[in-house]
Amino acid sequence: MIQTLSGKITEKIGLCFLSPHLIKKRWISGFFLYPLFLILLFFTSCATYPNIPKIEETKIHNNPEPGWLKNYLISINDVLKIVVWDHDDLTREVQVSAEGSFSYPLIGRVKAVGLTVSQLEQEIAKRLSGRYIINPQVTVTVEEYHRFFYVFGQVKKPGRYPLEADTTVLKAITTAEGATDKAAINKTKIVREENGVRKEIKAKMTDLVKPEDVIIVPESFF
Repeated sequence: MIQTLSGKITEKIGLCFLSPHLIKKRWISGFFLYPLFLILLFFTSCATYPNIPKIEETKIHNNPEPGWLKNYLISINDVLKIVVWDHDDLTREVQVSAEGSFSYPLIGRVKAVGLTVSQLEQEIAKRLSGRYIINPQVTVTVEEYHRFFYVFGQVKKPGRYPLEADTTVLKAITTAEGATDKAAINKTKIVREENGVRKEIKAKMTDLVKPEDVIIVPESFF
């Protein structure tokens, strides 16, 4: 501590005895070096670094309802949830019977098989309106679809599986316990029947599966 204090005192005393010429020389050197330092700092901050990857903004979109659901025809054993706005006592979860109908409060049996969700909503609202409820707002959602898809080829558990609304090709293969070591995933195809015509489609893993689709994962020969 004493040595440090002594050193500082000595340094200050030494500065007092510097010649004016030496002091002026040091001041001039600092005067020119300081702006040079600022210029170097500016160009360093403007330098580009091409190896740094650009971080792209990720946008989150709400997934729209799969197209096939808009025209989905209600089937036997489908489970439906029915809600009438402002009438909680009429909320029901029902299963379509083998006869194609279900029982609902106030209006009795309702035929559902072969109708779209929108058509069924209109039917229930029509039968409730006037006599029971003024201008009823009915919402029907399919909680469980009695529809299936098939997965064959190089998967660990080929077979038939129940279809969910958000089933993609990747999810379908995963449902079949995944692909085997011999699978050529990039050559997966969908066999689909539309309007009585059967066709084969080269599948993407993000493609949505439709009712009765057959997904085939071929074998790789390499």
